[in-house]
Amino acid sequence: MRVKWNWAFTTVAVLVVLGVTGCGRRVAQQPPKPPKQAVAVPLPEWAPKDPSPEFLRAARVLKPLPSEALTLEGGERSDLVSGLTQANLARLQAESFPLAYEFFGQLTDAQIATFEKRNEVRIRYRALTAHQRAALEKWMDKIREIFGEEADFKVILYKTGVREDFSDLDVGFASKGHTVGLYFWPNRPENPKMAISNDFAQY
Repeated sequence: MRVKWNWAFTTVAVLVVLGVTGCGRRVAQQPPKPPKQAVAVPLPEWAPKDPSPEFLRAARVLKPLPSEALTLEGGERSDLVSGLTQANLARLQAESFPLAYEFFGQLTDAQIATFEKRNEVRIRYRALTAHQRAALEKWMDKIREIFGEEADFKVILYKTGVREDFSDLDVGFASKGHTVGLYFWPNRPENPKMAISNDFAQY
């Protein structure tokens, strides 16, 4: 007697067997790795409520500057700063320091590495990126708003003899001791060490 195979039944049966046996050993699934915890960055008391990535980037390198350490030019306490009321001093910290942090946070990785290695980074003004220049402009506008026209950094720099387009000007950051300032270096052959700065942090 010839037996007819029911191929449909046979196929289903084989699939059932494969499903039960797993057609070999299954690799045990590894539990997903927990996400990396973000390292908390200590922020100054005057930090914005919602700091930008650039601000946080700067805060990983810089430390807050005590109020008594404020200077404006040449590493000496400025009359402008000395004459500030407590309200204006608080405004200087709350409004201009964050903008200086923003500018520092706009530096490239290579520029920050240069600062950390040499305690100084200089950038030719004309070589600033659009974002860097915008951050610097905001800082200069705020300083002029707080101190008045006598603290217009553009006018101050023009008086040193730099060109109107700032093509002979370097800007950047430097650490003198533990104090960090935003610096302007006019490229003057007669006075190569000239620098105008405004301190805003520690390092």
